[in-house]
Amino acid sequence: MLVISLTAGIAILTAAIFPKTAQAHVGWKHTYYCGKYTVTLNEYSLNEYSYSSRSQNKNLVLRNGGSRNSGSSWIYSFSNANTTYEIEDPWSRETAYLNVLQDRQLILKQNCSKSR
Repeated sequence: MLVISLTAGIAILTAAIFPKTAQAHVGWKHTYYCGKYTVTLNEYSLNEYSYSSRSQNKNLVLRNGGSRNSGSSWIYSFSNANTTYEIEDPWSRETAYLNVLQDRQLILKQNCSKSR
């Protein structure tokens, strides 16, 4: 009984000292304007990303993307069948790039402005 009471006391103390937002990874969301496409990247959990693209003709939402460090930018990649969507976000520029590859062949490269 004492252990349960002590454990509950510690849990209450922890919750009081560290609010829920500090206990969980909050993540981030960035929007990129890439010509006729608006792309939103969202880190919804630690190293777990989603890609949401809107255009006049269609919307696309992909989850479970990955990221890699190129040495001068972050590259976020998402696959859908034989098509890969990438956002390359250089660290020192206000311009990012949307790359779309189909069967590993580049079919679209578009400059993007960043909104944070």
